[in-house]
Amino acid sequence: MITDPLVLAHARALLTPAPGGACDYVDADVRDTAVILDQAARTLDFAQPAAVLLLAVLHFVPDTDDPAGIVKALAAGLAPGSYIAISHLTADGPWLLIPFGVLALLLPYGRSRNFGLFSIFLTPLVVVLIDLLAHTGWTLATDRLIDTLLGCGVALLVGYAPWPMSWHAHLPGQFATAVDSVGLYAQRALLNGSPGRSRLRRQTHRALSDLRTEFQRTMAEPPSVSRRAAVWWPALVGLENVADKVTATAVGTGLGGVTPSPDGVQRVGTALAEIARAVRAGDRPALLPLPDEEILRPVAEAVREVQRGLGGQVTSGLNRET
Repeated sequence: MITDPLVLAHARALLTPAPGGACDYVDADVRDTAVILDQAARTLDFAQPAAVLLLAVLHFVPDTDDPAGIVKALAAGLAPGSYIAISHLTADGPWLLIPFGVLALLLPYGRSRNFGLFSIFLTPLVVVLIDLLAHTGWTLATDRLIDTLLGCGVALLVGYAPWPMSWHAHLPGQFATAVDSVGLYAQRALLNGSPGRSRLRRQTHRALSDLRTEFQRTMAEPPSVSRRAAVWWPALVGLENVADKVTATAVGTGLGGVTPSPDGVQRVGTALAEIARAVRAGDRPALLPLPDEEILRPVAEAVREVQRGLGGQVTSGLNRET
């Protein structure tokens, strides 16, 4: 690809391969892709992946000589898995490198938070890189970048920044709120004759529904967030099981079954309150005594299931807001 006689003279002296290696150069015009590939095949095995480095080369080729066609011809002679690296200088629009650099630096942060923020930082890069392929040069890319940055700025300032709840996943706090609701429902529903049981049951199922929605939203976030959310699944299922067991026990009691003792019901409520406190404080929940009476055994086992589901949360730091 080199035609300067002085450079070729130095190449003959410098490109001397080490023992066991091979080194060569091609004396040809970059536009003569057939000659380049033919001479390079004397040293390179084009049946294997190779790399073509077109660094600071193509900007010397005018559009009339079809620089894109040169790249395509060289790529056609390479095996699958090969790479082509291109660097291209320009005297137009160097200021675009500044927002490019800023947006590129922000991509890892956006990906660690959520896909919405990641898209705000990625979209201008993608749009501008596509426009740079147009024959109009930097003009279209510059105009499109300004439009895209304005649109992303509006999305950031209007659709993201004013809503702090969307900045983080609030799964631990939502879980603690649902535990409080289940605990209150358990203490009212298990004592026969307590007023407002139907209303508390509806509130409890609404809280559990909100918890599951928050869990699903968090799982749709990038892996750095969703992996930490996934460990809450056993505790979430266990909490829903507690509500179901409380309802089944309350129905059985209302149909003439054995009535749980107030002390046993109080123990269930205290254990659930301890779980909610521990989740909010980032502590391991204390294993408080649960009732051993037959009528409350399914509820007690379901509460133990929640405690086991929370076993690894605190030590791994997964109870923090992500």
